[in-house]
Amino acid sequence: MKSLILLLLAIVILPTTVRSASPPTALDLVGRWDGTVEFGKFKFKLVLNVAKKADGRLAVTIDNPDQGQKGMPINALLFNNPDVRLEIDQFGTSYLGKLSTDLNQIDGAFEEGPGGRPIAVVFKRSHEPDLPEPVKTFTFAKDEPRDIRGYWKGSLEPMPGMKMTVALNIG
Repeated sequence: MKSLILLLLAIVILPTTVRSASPPTALDLVGRWDGTVEFGKFKFKLVLNVAKKADGRLAVTIDNPDQGQKGMPINALLFNNPDVRLEIDQFGTSYLGKLSTDLNQIDGAFEEGPGGRPIAVVFKRSHEPDLPEPVKTFTFAKDEPRDIRGYWKGSLEPMPGMKMTVALNIG
C-alpha cells in the first residue's frame, strides 16, 4: 500500500518539477558581456550590452573601448537555446555562438574576418559594476605656453551609432 501511494505521489509531483525548470530565454542574456578579439597582431576588447527596454523588447549594442567606439547597434539578436546569433548590418557580418549551461559564457565566432576567416570570440558575463567614462578635456595648464604642437585625440560620429577615434600629431 505504501509503495502504491509513493508511486502515485511520484507520478503527480515529478511532472510539475520537470515543468518548473524552464529553459533560458533571450531575457537571460540581459547584462554586460566582455570579450576580446584577436587577429594577427591586433587584440582589442569588445563589450556586448543587452538591456531590456520599457516596452519589454531588448536593446543590443556593442562597444569597442580600445578604439573609442561605443553604442554600435546590433540589428538583431536571435536566441534559440543554446544558439545565439547577433546580426551587425553596418559591418555586413554576424556572430554565431552557443550559450553555456550556466548562462555565463557565449562561445562563438564572427562569420567573416580578414581573409574571409571566422574570428573566434568568447563573451563572458560581467559581474563588475559599470564605471563612469572619465571626463576628457584638452586645456592649457596655468602659465603653459599656448602652443598647439603635440598629440591630439578626439572622436567623430560618421554615421549614427558609430563613433571613431581620431588622432592628430602636430609637430
